[in-house]
Amino acid sequence: MNEKKKSLVSGIRGFGFVVLLVIVGVGIGLTYLGRGMCGSDLQAEITSPDGELKAVVFQYDCGATTPFSTQISLLRADQELKNKPGNVFTATTDHGATPAASWGGPEVEVVWLDDATLLIVYDDRAWTGKREGKVKGINITYETKRGDFHLAGMTATVPAPR
Repeated sequence: MNEKKKSLVSGIRGFGFVVLLVIVGVGIGLTYLGRGMCGSDLQAEITSPDGELKAVVFQYDCGATTPFSTQISLLRADQELKNKPGNVFTATTDHGATPAASWGGPEVEVVWLDDATLLIVYDDRAWTGKREGKVKGINITYETKRGDFHLAGMTATVPAPR
């Protein structure tokens, strides 16, 4: 192979390597930046009867390409809500099939039945992405209903902004 062809092949390989690096870099960047585009908006905290844990109801939004959702996480009572999806329950209105709460996701009722059992009530038309049966040793039970949600079971407190 003459020098001209060797130089051309070398240039193409170098260019291909640069393109590969750019693609990988963009992929990694979008993965981590995408997480930063999401936000958690606290709606309610329901503390367990023994005061050890709390069920946190929040709206999780990742921008225009995702629907508003209602999410529930189970945390230690002293733990702050992180900017992550719920670890217990996630639901959307399924494109308007179920009424939306003020935060955009479907309404829920959350009630501690005792120190080890949490009840979550949600509209049966909601799309659920996650419905865990047990988290942090707590049994999670679910009921569905249609109609008015007055959040009657939620003894909720929303902390003042810091």
